[in-house]
Amino acid sequence: MSNILGEGKRTPEIEAALSALSLLLAKEGGADLVHRAYGEAIRTTQLGDFKRHWKATESDEFPCLHTVIGKKHPKGVLDYTCELPLHDHTSAWQTEEHGLVLVTQPYGPIYRDDMARLLAVAAKWRVQLKIEAGSWWFPGRCFLIIAHKASWEDIAAGAVAKMSGTEVEPIEEDPSIVKQFNFLERDLQGFLSRNLHFIEPGLRQHPELELEQHQTGVGYIDLLCQDSQDRLVVVELKAGAARDSAIGQITGYMSWVQDNLAKGSKVRGIIVCMNPTDRILAAAKLIPELSIKRFKLSFSIESAV
Repeated sequence: MSNILGEGKRTPEIEAALSALSLLLAKEGGADLVHRAYGEAIRTTQLGDFKRHWKATESDEFPCLHTVIGKKHPKGVLDYTCELPLHDHTSAWQTEEHGLVLVTQPYGPIYRDDMARLLAVAAKWRVQLKIEAGSWWFPGRCFLIIAHKASWEDIAAGAVAKMSGTEVEPIEEDPSIVKQFNFLERDLQGFLSRNLHFIEPGLRQHPELELEQHQTGVGYIDLLCQDSQDRLVVVELKAGAARDSAIGQITGYMSWVQDNLAKGSKVRGIIVCMNPTDRILAAAKLIPELSIKRFKLSFSIESAV
């Protein structure tokens, strides 16, 4: 049998780690315990590397582009265009060199149109963007997009609006882009967690399982619910468009729940998004236990007198 680690790589530290993993595997649900231990170890390392490299401490500031450029996020505003495109698992950090930085950790991959929207937002808000691989949210599946206020030197050099020699004009009134980011995913999750019937009549919280951000061996489930027939339901939320990667993401969660929590019963999946693509709708037809739901927003002001 070949040595996966390679010749000369089985150091005493590796042997100790393998022994510890073997003990975990021998327990009930051992495979899940190993996945969780691996994930926690990687997450801790990735987060530590980010803090050291950026000399960063987590901030209580509202995580949006307003605060990155030194302004306050406007209260009571439903138009969240101050979010980065692809925003997911977003946080704010105070750094020594760049002040407040915005970090978002979307699931990959990133496409050309995604890059164009990122560059357009960077040009509009005068921020510098960095894309790195060291996500601590879901190592290996997510990546980091880091935004900080651009210096005058960067603006003068045109670095804010350029990447790989490609010029991108700032967006001011492009409704096709703005529409996708006018609602924060965490707001959607908070509302739906209190109103599960909006997703599906009879949907409710499982009496013994965590509803929001349920941790699994393959990531965090936005909402883990139970339907009227007592089947577990994995709900994945996308505040804007649901991209192709959402199918792989939710089916991964469904498979994990099937193996670890379902006790032999079927597991269902629901993707809730504003704009499902034609390809996602076509793919969902081949997965009997998966459905796609589209949400719409409305807002009105009426006279109180």
